This record gives sequence, C-alpha cells and structure tokens, in this order.
Amino acid sequence: MDRLTNIGALCDAYRTARQGQAGVARRQQQRLQDIVAFARVRSPYYSRLYRDVPERLSEIRQLPTVTKAELMPHFDDWVTDPSVTRAQIEVFLADPGNVGRDFLGRYVVCTTSGATGIPAILMHDHTAMVVYNVLGYARSLPALLLSPGPVWALLRGRGRLAAVFVTGGHSWATR
Repeated sequence: MDRLTNIGALCDAYRTARQGQAGVARRQQQRLQDIVAFARVRSPYYSRLYRDVPERLSEIRQLPTVTKAELMPHFDDWVTDPSVTRAQIEVFLADPGNVGRDFLGRYVVCTTSGATGIPAILMHDHTAMVVYNVLGYARSLPALLLSPGPVWALLRGRGRLAAVFVTGGHSWATR
C-alpha cells in the first residue's frame, strides 16, 4: 500500500478525532452509508437483502442481521468482486505457501476459527487494511500521542508499535 493512502487514512482519523464524539458519529454514519451503497451495487446477495432498507440509513440497526451460517453457502453471491469465487479462495487457503501472500495480488484473505460451528472466509483489500490499522492504532494510543509529532514519526517509519501475529494459517483474531 502506498504511503499516500496511509497518510490520507491517518489524516482522516486525526481530523475526525479532533471533532469529538459528534465528528466520530458523523464519520461512522458516512462510512456506513458508503459501505451499504457499495454492497448494494456490487453484491447480488446484498442487493436483494437490502432491497427494503431505506436509501439513507439513520442507524445500523436498520440493516437485516446475517450470520456466517447464512453467508458462507452464498459466498460467490455476496462477495463484491465478481472475479473471486469461493472455490478459488479455498484452493489458495489450502496451500500453506500462500500464508502471508495476497490473494489475486490484491486481497488479504483469512479465516475465522469456526468457534460458532461455521468458519468464515474474510477478504479485505489493502485500503480496508490501512483503515483497520489506523483506527486500531488511534483507539489503542492515548489521545496525547495523536499529536502531529508522533504521527509524523510513525509515517516516516521512526515510530514504534507492537503487533501480535498468528502463524500456521490464514487466521483472523480480534481483541
């Protein structure tokens, strides 16, 4: 991912955080609108599922709940990139040599453990990963550290952060 994307995501998070809770709520609302609009256009499954959902959401609870058990049998229908199929991803995941590699050169693919009885395949593009990382860092660091100096140090590669990585598979863990 290029440095400009990283800088853009950091600037967006910083600007939003400086606006306080109201700014964060506005940004969350905008991201929700964008994601739903994208899914409606790019995913046949979500296009059908969101058919009766208002065009402009006031809250996330207006979206129908879906489970992994409902989604995974319809993977090819809900994925938003028509060039991706579940069969392709399963072949990719079955090869241990692909751990740490991007699927189709543009997606990070991982699986959940299946603790609920249904493992999920998750696919993220690089822009999404940047946003996750920036929001994770912003949430993890005290507000004082989000001043321009430490942020600039992170961008130049002189800041220090710690991360935990799971080995032995395409795993996704949440904290």
